[in-house]
Amino acid sequence: KEEEEEEEMANFVRQVMVDAEQSAAGSESIDAATRRTIEDLPVYILDMENYLLYADARHEEFRYLDLDGEGPAGGPVEGTLGNLTFAQLVLLDQRLQETCIKNGFASFWAWKRALGKGGFATINHTLQQEGEGLYEWGRYFSQLNICALEAFRRRVQRTNTTMLLSPSKQLF
Repeated sequence: KEEEEEEEMANFVRQVMVDAEQSAAGSESIDAATRRTIEDLPVYILDMENYLLYADARHEEFRYLDLDGEGPAGGPVEGTLGNLTFAQLVLLDQRLQETCIKNGFASFWAWKRALGKGGFATINHTLQQEGEGLYEWGRYFSQLNICALEAFRRRVQRTNTTMLLSPSKQLF
């Protein structure tokens, strides 16, 4: 089902590219070679929370989480994660996923569900030994699974097709 949805979205993106080519050419049709090139183009789609991409927005989100039950601004979330760049957060998420798997769980939340009431304290203790920020990231942001970006980067590096990546622009 998910693969079908991804392919449907990829076809939509390809159609947008065909429409752009037709508009640029000033005609209703494009040549067959251009159409085949577009149809064969790999399309990579990521859904990203905007507040993660921009430092100011990240700091605001971290401050909000600290004020919303975690204590004063500069508390555990902002204090631990606030100085990390987006790239560092991607690597932190990757380390968290690896740590969860090493401990026998598919995700932070699967770990929490398995431990039940009081699970956060046990997970916190384990993650503190693995590295600073893992617990805070897991508790508030692990569901975003941004470590998929690292897998995406590696996949793109293995692609022999020239592509233009423009993460700041939205197609829809």
